[in-house]
Amino acid sequence: MQTVKLKRLLTDDNFHTGYSDITKYIASNDIFVKTGWIETRKIDASIRLNNIYFKINNNQELNAYDICDACILPVYNHGKSNEELIDILVYITKNCKTTAFLFEILITCVCAWINYLLTDKKKIDKMIGDLKMMSEIGFKEMWDHIQYKRYMGLIELKDEELHQREETISQQADALSQKDEELHQKDETIEKLLQYAPDSVKNDLKNIK
Repeated sequence: MQTVKLKRLLTDDNFHTGYSDITKYIASNDIFVKTGWIETRKIDASIRLNNIYFKINNNQELNAYDICDACILPVYNHGKSNEELIDILVYITKNCKTTAFLFEILITCVCAWINYLLTDKKKIDKMIGDLKMMSEIGFKEMWDHIQYKRYMGLIELKDEELHQREETISQQADALSQKDEELHQKDETIEKLLQYAPDSVKNDLKNIK
């Protein structure tokens, strides 16, 4: 692996007024595949890491931007050794909460960095094997969590529907009670008026009842 330090870029002054944000370019001289990656000083890894650690410590889910930061952490300005970087990435992977889809992306990228940055073959195989096992377990746990959330959501929806029905029934009962009160008042009024009615009218009303 070779490291190339970049010098001042001679380009249009409208776009570059100083040294490039890229501080290092690392090329891998593999006989099958030639790969390379850059390190930039513009993005401070500590800021991104603090945000991720805060969410992990407060039991908050990592969103797509957080997962992206973790996946490309080695290209940030970090000042860490390869072993330290891998330890950080493995810690994030083992302790973070996120969606099943983003979790799979994170594990895939971390496995790729382990294979790329470390040299101990036994350690590489052990770490990648552990992460793949965690991927299978983690996916099931997250799927169960998603199903549980859906189930609880349905229960909350049903509870809300039942609450609305109870309110409707209560309103209808109040309306019926008000109607009964009105009818009762009308009956009392009729009884009072009948006191002054002729006997023939009283007899007719009794026959109707």
